Amino acid sequence: MDILEVQQELIEEEEEKNGAFFCEYGTFKEMYVIQSRTIGRLGICAHLCLITLQDHSKFESDKEKNKQYMEKVMHKIQASLCNGLRIGDIVSRFSVNQFVVLLPTCNYENAVLAIDRVLRKVRYSLNSTNFTIEISMEEVTPKE
Repeated sequence: MDILEVQQELIEEEEEKNGAFFCEYGTFKEMYVIQSRTIGRLGICAHLCLITLQDHSKFESDKEKNKQYMEKVMHKIQASLCNGLRIGDIVSRFSVNQFVVLLPTCNYENAVLAIDRVLRKVRYSLNSTNFTIEISMEEVTPKE
């Protein structure tokens, strides 16, 4: 097998998708390490975003219904992130109510704008519920 055959095999394995890459958290961690090494070498910036869906209901009787609704909203958030972000961005489910997103070659202002734009419709659909979406963001620190 030569290099062109290897490359062709890699291309064939890649799914035809637009938008962000969704992966398991273990893969996300490895990609984060690669990204932190790259930004240190090239002097570019990247941002890590944590998206949290909060349930503010106060009644225990609502918990099971809210748990089902939360999972439905988490699927909406995942679809919005994967379809609305750039092809080089990386998304992973972090916990029952959280996603992590890696936005390479993106400054803070553009990262905030991108996440807000992508989640706008989901946030709007939550207006009359006990749920809110919280976003926190930090610059990826270069690996030395």
